Amino acid sequence: WMLLVFPALLLGQSKAFELQPKQIQKLDSIASQDVPAGAPGIATAILHDGKVIYERYFGLADLSDSVSIGPSSRFNIASNAKQFTALAIQLLIDQKKLRLEDDVRSYFPLLFPGIKDKITVRHLLTHSSGIRDCYDLWSLQGLTWWKNTFSNAEVLALMSRQEDLNFKPGEKYLYSNSNYILLALLVEKASGKTFVDFTQEMFEALDMPHTSFVSDYKQIQGPIARSYFNFGTWTTYDWIWNVHGDGNLFSTLTDQIQWEKVIAGT
Repeated sequence: WMLLVFPALLLGQSKAFELQPKQIQKLDSIASQDVPAGAPGIATAILHDGKVIYERYFGLADLSDSVSIGPSSRFNIASNAKQFTALAIQLLIDQKKLRLEDDVRSYFPLLFPGIKDKITVRHLLTHSSGIRDCYDLWSLQGLTWWKNTFSNAEVLALMSRQEDLNFKPGEKYLYSNSNYILLALLVEKASGKTFVDFTQEMFEALDMPHTSFVSDYKQIQGPIARSYFNFGTWTTYDWIWNVHGDGNLFSTLTDQIQWEKVIAGT
C-alpha cells in the first residue's frame, strides 16, 4: 500500500485549476502502474490551492479478504508521523510547558549522566542530538524489530544504558528514531497525559477523526490497509509493534488531505 498526498504541485497556477481528461488519464496510469489485478494498492491525491483536484484509490487493502482500498482505509504512515509529534511539542511550547532549549535530562535524569553538553528539545526535533537510533541498536543485538513487541518505556530503558553519543549535540545531523520516541515521552511528562490521549485531542481539533497513534497494537481499529512486500510473491506480517512517536500512526487519505488544507491555511 501507499498513502500519498501531493499539495500545490501544478505549475504554480493561482486561479481555479481543473485537470483535463488527458491529464487525469495520465495520472491514473502513473498511480496504478504498480497495482496489477489482485494486488495491494494505493490511495493518492493532489491538492492545488488547498482544493482536491485529483483523488484515487486502486488495489486491495487486504489480500486475505479482497477488500478494496477506499476513503475509510487506514494506513500506517510510518515516519510521516514525526511531523505530528513535533506539532504536539510545539503546542506544549505554546502553552509554556516546554522550551526548545530545555535539557531533556531535566525530565529523564537517567539519560547520559556522563555527557556534560546540553541535549535539548531542539536537538531532538532536528535530529542533531547525537543519540543513537534504537532500531540500529536492536539490530546489533540480533533483533528484528518488527518480529518483536517493544514499548516506549523499553526504548527509554535502552537509551538509559547508553554511555556515549554519536557526536556532540548540535554538531551534526544524523537521523535517529530515538529522538522522536523521546519526544513522545516528553509530551507525557509535560502534559500529564498519555501521548496517545494528548495527540488524540490534537487530531480532533484538526478535524482528523480517523488518525491516531498506537501504543497497543491490540487496540488498532480498522479498516486497515495492510503492509506488503514482494520477492516473487506478496507477503505480509502481523503488526505487533507498540513503540510510537517516531511512527505507528494510522490515518486515512481523507484525514491527510485535511492536514494539507490546514497547512495551506484553507
